[in-house]
Amino acid sequence: MNGTNFQIPTGSYYPVFNASDTVTWQRRAHTFNFGFSWWREQNHYYNGVLGFPALNLGQSNGVDWSTVTLLSQLSPIARRNSARRVGYGLFRSPGAVFRSGRESRECRGKLAYNQKLDSYCQCIGTYNLDELQKAFGLFFQDSYRIRPSLTINYGLRWDFTWPDYDLTGAYHSAANDAVWGPSGVGNLFNPGVLNGTTSPILTQNSSPAKPWYVTPQPALGIAWNPRGGEGAFGRLLGGDKTVIRAGFSLRRFTEPQQYFWNQASDYGAFYFQSFFLNANNTGQTGTFAPGSLALGDTLPVYGLAPQQYLKTEPVSDFTFLGGPGVNGVEPHIRQPYTESWNLGIQRQLGESRALEVRYVGNRSLRQWMVINQNEVNISKTASWISSRPRSRTWRSTRPTASHRSPTMVLLGSKLYLFLTLLLRESPPAERACRSQIMRTAVSSTTSTPGKQGPWRTLSPASTGRFPTSAT
Repeated sequence: MNGTNFQIPTGSYYPVFNASDTVTWQRRAHTFNFGFSWWREQNHYYNGVLGFPALNLGQSNGVDWSTVTLLSQLSPIARRNSARRVGYGLFRSPGAVFRSGRESRECRGKLAYNQKLDSYCQCIGTYNLDELQKAFGLFFQDSYRIRPSLTINYGLRWDFTWPDYDLTGAYHSAANDAVWGPSGVGNLFNPGVLNGTTSPILTQNSSPAKPWYVTPQPALGIAWNPRGGEGAFGRLLGGDKTVIRAGFSLRRFTEPQQYFWNQASDYGAFYFQSFFLNANNTGQTGTFAPGSLALGDTLPVYGLAPQQYLKTEPVSDFTFLGGPGVNGVEPHIRQPYTESWNLGIQRQLGESRALEVRYVGNRSLRQWMVINQNEVNISKTASWISSRPRSRTWRSTRPTASHRSPTMVLLGSKLYLFLTLLLRESPPAERACRSQIMRTAVSSTTSTPGKQGPWRTLSPASTGRFPTSAT
């Protein structure tokens, strides 16, 4: 084309509703405050309209460019007629049907998930996020003046908070056992002990984390006006001109919803289905012979990735595809909270000045973080070749099921290729370099698409002797 990149417009609408009320009641030496607060946020993120093909025009292998004529070389009438049909570009010589040599590269697009169909819609449409988060809380506080020189403030707040909830039902994530894979939950650095699942899956789950109902948040403060008597200490304190204050509080908070969405939706891996046409001569679905299409021609059958919308999908389906990864949320994850404390002394100096020294401290606990286990209890008799970091590319980049070859197992958050080899002495002629073993092993291992087969045992007679360590 001409290099211009036209962006599909998106939008967002995040309405927030809240209400609160406080009642104050004073009785003798007590001043009571109690009330409630409530809020509700619904996140609408409007993705762009999808479902139409995008053509990538450019030179592809397989086109005989000796028969291609520049559009500018045609007669004005032929140029005008050709431009109406195929647009500006490179074309075969007059006398033949005007074919676009620049359309012979690829054609691709995306189809959006439709909640009503519970599938990908084969139409022009869009998938819009619709997520809900809400909370309400109760609180009580008392300021108790025990005597004129001593006041104690104490209180308690209790919140009921719901984490991000997907109203469209398109969230997919890995449960705890799928994240840990064959090793088993929490079973780290224990070679040969495999207590977990051998076939981890990604599962549709609109609410992967449980609400938080047990959330006590206490607060305590004290203000004291020491007199000090008539001696030197009393003169230092200035009678009633000195105040000592101290306090402590605990407050829970909610992490930004984007962090939760990343893991709960597996980075939106199941929102869209890709369709494509690639220029090659393989004859497979989703391909066409380079240079064989003109703009306006009926297009061949698209290739689809994935083939259909799945509520559960084995992790092995993503072997060698670079994503989406094994992402999940601990179902009983705790709310983070902050503890704050302070201690200070204030001394009045004259009628208009004061000196104050105060210490303030705080710390936050149980903040959320992404943990990469990156460890599988491989058998002591097995050897592993290499690891490839998890890629967070979208699911739409993967090829069709016919191209899948699950010889890798996605465990935790890394891709590992496990080869159980018979380690025995081999004649020097049979020994091969490590790269040759890798090529032979990968090309010799197959399994059923969409299913995770057993690990293969490769004989050194055909692959060469595998080294006892990997670098």
